Amino acid sequence: MNKNILINVLCVVAGLAAGYALFSVQAPKSADMAMNMDMSGDMDMSGMHNHPMVAVDTTQPVPTVSVEALKDTKDGYNLHITTENFTFTPEDINGDPTQGEGHAHIYVNDVKFARLYGNWFNLPAKALKDGENEIMITLNANDHSEWAISGQHVADTVVVTK
Repeated sequence: MNKNILINVLCVVAGLAAGYALFSVQAPKSADMAMNMDMSGDMDMSGMHNHPMVAVDTTQPVPTVSVEALKDTKDGYNLHITTENFTFTPEDINGDPTQGEGHAHIYVNDVKFARLYGNWFNLPAKALKDGENEIMITLNANDHSEWAISGQHVADTVVVTK
């Protein structure tokens, strides 16, 4: 086979594989399940947190987050995120931090998996390793910095088993 034809075929196959990976994620069924699978620029080379912290003003209502993982009968886990004193504001992404506003990040075993703009998220089984997995949800400001109180992330963690 001609070398140029082989290169073109490989490029097409790679493009199809990338497109399948990008578009095979099932679309959310409602606005409160919206998500963004963007993993660019938010991690250091190890995949760990790489966001500055921004202190919560504790003289104002303090934001909190909790996460519950419900086994999905079709695939993975449905994560139910409950917040207090916090509003998801996808329309203000990349803007200045405003207390009590922003989005969340989902970490699976300390590696960022997705951005979250609402209260529900389906975490597919393919995101999990065999055995126990730690799922952590952090609350993030519009500029992606992590909300923190006394140097601790405003976050919650749940352990699930694949």
